[in-house]
Amino acid sequence: MTLLDAVYAYAIKEEVRENKQSDTIKSFMVEGLKNKPVQAIVTDFDPKYSDIIKNNFIGVHHQYCVGHFNDIMDDDLRKAAGLNIKRRKNFQKII
Repeated sequence: MTLLDAVYAYAIKEEVRENKQSDTIKSFMVEGLKNKPVQAIVTDFDPKYSDIIKNNFIGVHHQYCVGHFNDIMDDDLRKAAGLNIKRRKNFQKII
C-alpha cells in the first residue's frame, strides 16, 4: 500500500500488508495521514474506500483515479468487442 503526496511528489507511507480488507486499509490511511493537511484523496475503484474516507476524513474530497478509470473502460471495450481482456505488452527483442 502507498500513500503519495501529489503536491510534493513523495511517498508519505509505503508498506506491504497481509490483506486489503477495510480494517487494514483504514488503519494504513489513518496512521499515514495523521496530523497531515489533507484536502483530497485519490483512489482506485475499490468500493471500500468511499466509507473509509467519509467516516475518517471528514470534509476531504474523494476522487477516483483517471488512470484506473481508463484501464476499466479499456477492458470493458475489449470484452464488448470480443477481444482478449488483458493487453499484452510488446517486449523489445534482445539480440
